[in-house]
Amino acid sequence: MACHRGHGWLQRCELRLALCYGYSKLNLAQLAGIIAALDQAQAVKGKPIFVNIRTIIGMSSRNQNTGVTHGTALGEDDVVFVKTQLGFNPDDKFVIPPAVYDYFAECEPQGEELGAEWNTMFERYKPEYPYRGGGVGDETEWEFG
Repeated sequence: MACHRGHGWLQRCELRLALCYGYSKLNLAQLAGIIAALDQAQAVKGKPIFVNIRTIIGMSSRNQNTGVTHGTALGEDDVVFVKTQLGFNPDDKFVIPPAVYDYFAECEPQGEELGAEWNTMFERYKPEYPYRGGGVGDETEWEFG
């Protein structure tokens, strides 16, 4: 993948997207920047946009941004180190804070509504475009919500 091709490959890819396909490009690395870029991307009209998010693999690990953290477990000592660096209790295992459950509980009704809208739209689509929509759903369950 891109991580093995080096920086030059990415620059050529970005240039090709811009020149050949008219993409607009945003580079960012921090969460606040990601949110701002996605807001900015939604404002771009009339052309696709390429959002380039650079990440730090194994962030806060002793081996962050190295190949060691790519595809290899951190190990118990490094997990403790990362949790300590990020302000978590290193003795806690598989903790999901109540706020996460609260957030996703609020998402459920919206998901049900969006799923119902999708199912209604798809039912209207299938007779109008039988060569594209016909048969879909026969082998796959498309019910959302």
